[in-house]
Amino acid sequence: MKLFYLAVLCLMLSIMQLCAVTLSATGFGDSPEQAKANALNELSSRIYVKVQSTLIDINSEESYNIKQHSYAKIFKEITLESNLPIMGAEYSAPIKQHGQYSITTSLNSETALPLYEAKQKDLIKEMQIAKTAISGTQSTEVSYQQLLAAKALLESYTIINLIYTALGGKLEQEAPFTENEISNAIAKLQQAYDDLQFALKSAAHSFSTFKNVYPYYSSVYPSDEVTQFSRLVQSTLANLVNSVSEPQKANYYLTSSYEIMADKLVLNLRLIDKNGSLKAGSVLNLNPPAYRNTDYLPKSLDIAKAITMKELITSDLSIELSTLQGKNILLYTAGQEVKLMVKANQPCQFYIASHVHQADDKVYSYLLELYPNAANDARFIYNIPAENCNRWIMLSDFVAKEPFGVEILHIIATTGEIEKMIPSTKIDKETGLYKLSDKPREAIVAMRGLTPKAKGTETAESNLTLTVMKE
Repeated sequence: MKLFYLAVLCLMLSIMQLCAVTLSATGFGDSPEQAKANALNELSSRIYVKVQSTLIDINSEESYNIKQHSYAKIFKEITLESNLPIMGAEYSAPIKQHGQYSITTSLNSETALPLYEAKQKDLIKEMQIAKTAISGTQSTEVSYQQLLAAKALLESYTIINLIYTALGGKLEQEAPFTENEISNAIAKLQQAYDDLQFALKSAAHSFSTFKNVYPYYSSVYPSDEVTQFSRLVQSTLANLVNSVSEPQKANYYLTSSYEIMADKLVLNLRLIDKNGSLKAGSVLNLNPPAYRNTDYLPKSLDIAKAITMKELITSDLSIELSTLQGKNILLYTAGQEVKLMVKANQPCQFYIASHVHQADDKVYSYLLELYPNAANDARFIYNIPAENCNRWIMLSDFVAKEPFGVEILHIIATTGEIEKMIPSTKIDKETGLYKLSDKPREAIVAMRGLTPKAKGTETAESNLTLTVMKE
């Protein structure tokens, strides 16, 4: 009998080991400290991709569509790829080669899941206390502040849950209140503003004690386009808080997003630290006079929605696009230099399409020539060998100029043969571009439709939005 129980125990342990999820990433730097920080940023990006993959799996189940949209929206609006809350990471000893240090960090679900589970329980307790406090208070101002605190707890709980689920954990307890319940309660208590400047000044008090804050441009989920409204919000907040001009110099990040309602805009402001923890927040209800003379509707919203749906994400291959200015909600004005970079964690090949919505409402999609002198489709294909993995590779640099508008760069990568994945193009005689279609949605469908489902082949995609304005 003892031998039987021992055999069962060994079998259970073997199954647990097989089911364990391990994510790893390597960082490089001029010092061990820099290499460690970069490794942690890389690991955060791997977890980010893993969470996205989990959200897409949930989206395939019809009953979860509403929840999935809410989760995905919170995840995109709050988090930055390089600063997710990571618990239980382990680091290798630094290795020095050719004057540069490298460190590998890993996150094993067997170690990490208990830590995230404990954090979940702590947040549940805090939310239960918050719910009791909100229902018992009589003061409007106190109740409003408690609702904001409850909103931050719920959003933190959502992020922890998504990471927990992506690592293989199973959600056992729901939050004591929903995002809609909190949002509706805040809307009932808070006044609606007719003046944007006055509204932002009121909100800035919540962030007045924080130093070295980098305010990002505001966005409308799931778009990363910069509108006139989001540009005005960012520049105003930069003058109202203790701000820095570059995210690399920041101790805190001020992210903002807005929802377009039938009779108002709802602007959400959130302050997060480098570890991904929410530190402060504010919600502003804006009446039409506050934004009437400002362009607030993203032109590329439909394209962004099409790209977000059914992304090609696998658990092992990841591909990223970025610029020297980063990759979160980017704005360029005429004459500014744009340096485009790419990074993959495995040897792979890729191509890039650009989905364009010009300021004059002309739309089209085309393929970027990565090797203009190559023959046929080879001009579109770029290869990343093993020695260049986990490193940023400079692809090209160009100057922002007319036609102004929005370009969504859409990259598809594979560890298999990419030649059959390249969609057909036609040369546009006027522009010289290799056009896919004048309907970006059709181009996106065509790109994904040519992706093989071969066993052992990893496929991934990513995108980067560039907004270019005249001044």
